[in-house]
Amino acid sequence: MPVISSLSEVEFCSLIARKRQLRELGERQAREILALFDSHVAQGFYHRISLTTGHFLTARQLVSSAVSGLRTLDGLHLAAAVTESLTMLTADRNLAKIARRLKSKVILIKAITPGA
Repeated sequence: MPVISSLSEVEFCSLIARKRQLRELGERQAREILALFDSHVAQGFYHRISLTTGHFLTARQLVSSAVSGLRTLDGLHLAAAVTESLTMLTADRNLAKIARRLKSKVILIKAITPGA
């Protein structure tokens, strides 16, 4: 079962809002996508984990590493994946590279380009 956190939910909504602002999605499409996501969350399609102090402390270590180049939220996502022994899915090549360097399981997904 896929695992998400409240952070994942906020980031997904932010992504959809950004796609709407860039006119890559129409208002109706954006509403439908968010409604479907909300429905999936409500129906238990995902196992929801809560981020803990331990996740934040791990993220702090990851982000402060001079070689990581991780941003704050990426550090939190990676910390949760590492701490919970989860496979991370990402379209971010740099994040996938860092995860692999940490021996964390990661799947690099291809971003869908509109009109492609």
